[in-house]
Amino acid sequence: MPIFVKSTKDGFRRCGVAHTREGRMFPDDRFTEDQIKIMNDDPDILIVAGMDLGGDGKPNPGKGKPDPDGAPSLEELIEAAKKAIEDGHTTGSGAPLVDAMSDILNFNVTGEMRNQAWMSIQEENKA
Repeated sequence: MPIFVKSTKDGFRRCGVAHTREGRMFPDDRFTEDQIKIMNDDPDILIVAGMDLGGDGKPNPGKGKPDPDGAPSLEELIEAAKKAIEDGHTTGSGAPLVDAMSDILNFNVTGEMRNQAWMSIQEENKA
């Protein structure tokens, strides 16, 4: 599944790639699972897997789509992220902590889920 990767600053290097603030899509085989974990754990990198691109070339997270496996919806993840941020449970870059979101939702939130919510919050703040 393709992944969208963006950085908090242009030219920030991680896993052999200079990433950008705008971000870009990579094919699913571009990074190993270990590299994806490294990027997920890096507060200066936001990584989102399996996102469709909208007509403007930006990721379209499909707001409101419930997960058939019982995972929280994007809206629920966003609300948990906002609550974690409000409570001061953030990384150095201001992203909500995965553990805090997991506690709020009583669900094992992944770094990828956190990144989807964090990216949506950042996009909201730009508007």
